Amino acid sequence: MATTKPDTFRVARFHVESFMGITSAEVPFDPASNTLEFAGPNGAGKSSLIAAILWALLGRYGAVTEPVKIGAEEALVRCVLVGDAEIEVTKRIGADDKSATLTVKRDGVRLAQPQRVLDELLKAVAFDPIQFAAMKSADRVAELCRMFGGADVVERLDTEFVDLYQTRREVGQARDTAAGHVDSLIVPDGTPDEMVDMAAALDALAGAEAHNREVDARTREVADRMGRVAELDHKIEALQREVASERAALVEATRLAEEIEHVDVEPIRKKVTTAEAVNAAVRIKSDRAAAVQQRDALNAQYRELNDQVTANRQARVDAVQAMGVPVEGFNIDPDKGITISGVPFDALSSGEQLIVGFKIAAGNPKTQLPLVVLRHAAMVDDDNMALIEQLAEEHDVQVIIETVGDPRTAGAVELRAGEIVEPS
Repeated sequence: MATTKPDTFRVARFHVESFMGITSAEVPFDPASNTLEFAGPNGAGKSSLIAAILWALLGRYGAVTEPVKIGAEEALVRCVLVGDAEIEVTKRIGADDKSATLTVKRDGVRLAQPQRVLDELLKAVAFDPIQFAAMKSADRVAELCRMFGGADVVERLDTEFVDLYQTRREVGQARDTAAGHVDSLIVPDGTPDEMVDMAAALDALAGAEAHNREVDARTREVADRMGRVAELDHKIEALQREVASERAALVEATRLAEEIEHVDVEPIRKKVTTAEAVNAAVRIKSDRAAAVQQRDALNAQYRELNDQVTANRQARVDAVQAMGVPVEGFNIDPDKGITISGVPFDALSSGEQLIVGFKIAAGNPKTQLPLVVLRHAAMVDDDNMALIEQLAEEHDVQVIIETVGDPRTAGAVELRAGEIVEPS
């Protein structure tokens, strides 16, 4: 049994004259049913009837290139909606007119700015689950975003994700290069932190060698003076005063020689010899410390970017959920498009796609006229036709179905040659 929920409207009846392939038609909607089938052969005018409703109600979304039937002077569509008020929509256009005339009455009172009234009051968006299923994935996402909003947030997050992903990829490559550089720098055990001062070491060596030359000179002086003393002993009588002087000098020279010791130059010489190798190791140690610092900084940057990517993806999930699409498991995957519990929409069965479509139509927050239009439903089998009727009742959605051939549902409207065939 069809009902009218608060703040919603239903199409009660509509009248069409000279519109596309229709000569004249008066179509009532059975208040006891949510489903209305337009049946008949190809070219009978079924699509014209559907186009007439959408042309009258949807503004630019229902635009038709040539609405006036060939040979007619004017096309007219009058549609009556019922809800908490009765709204009568009349739209007409002459054969030579570039734009149509729209009149909207609410409970018999004509309203100003009629298209704005329809846009604001009804926000009518006729939804076709079959056409929706046949869309490309990107078009399907765009249609849902038009209905439920959130496109700007999802688009911004996807753009941000591309930048974050690329930056994280570049930082990851730099991090891996830095880590490889760290591993290539082998520091020998015991390498000091500071380089050996070669100039100071050479100065120390030169000073030690000069000191030792002085010690050697004093030692030779002692030996020379001892020889001189021995020589003078033979001349002691003649050289008493000279011997005394020489003895005094000998005592002093001996004292000085005993006070000074040789410096061991080998450690200094070894330090000079090994300084370059030590300094090379110190340079490697310093380079490795810098490389470790760079690697650690890149690791930290990569982790931060990874957190940002994760936050971006979660924000995208939250934005999609905030759209409020009333389908359990609904998501918009960046690569797969619309998915239901992880399954791409295209991988769902035709019945599952119909169920999703009806839930979308019933939960559309932008419309007070929950209307599902199934164009070209000739290929819908009996099981799915029964499912359509069941879903229309469950979700309290009005459904207009276009089929080819004989009527398949109770209360169907049969058309032939642009006119309604009266039931026999």
